[in-house]
Amino acid sequence: TAGADLSVRLKGRTLLHLAAADGNLEVAAWLIAKGAAVDAANDCADRCAERGNTPLHDALDFRDDDMSALLLERGANMHARGANGWTPLHSAGDRGKLGGAFVLCRYGADPSLEDPAGKTPYAVARASWERHAATRTKDFDMLVQWLEPNGGCAKVAATARTSGKPVSDEDARVVFTATVRAAQ
Repeated sequence: TAGADLSVRLKGRTLLHLAAADGNLEVAAWLIAKGAAVDAANDCADRCAERGNTPLHDALDFRDDDMSALLLERGANMHARGANGWTPLHSAGDRGKLGGAFVLCRYGADPSLEDPAGKTPYAVARASWERHAATRTKDFDMLVQWLEPNGGCAKVAATARTSGKPVSDEDARVVFTATVRAAQ
């Protein structure tokens, strides 16, 4: 990386934003190892919708669970807010990204945080779920159940915050299965 500028941007996004959005784990890990800012905010011009989003927000585009885990393991702020006030968990809810939401909850993302309009990730997910009635998937249905107030995500995230470490995938899946079953 002699002379390489890891802070270069394309339409406000760093190289790490781009690697995260593409689900390129190897490139993302390399960039972080070379000093790329894991919480760099998108500084796109003209108040674009993604302004303020971090690579963790962009990780929800592709391979959302693996990329989210990588970024969280490398210190990404799970409660970073884009210019719209959304955390990555809000973004996962809006996009119907069950895998990313599951990982965020395992690491302790607070599902009770509200955006400036007073909407929690559950409310955002529910509204998106309703908008996509004709095309929504079973994963989207399960995501809405997972994010319900005082639901599985809240329980897993509270455990992670209390212990100071992520809940194991296995333990989180037990809660997930119980939560989704109970809601059906």
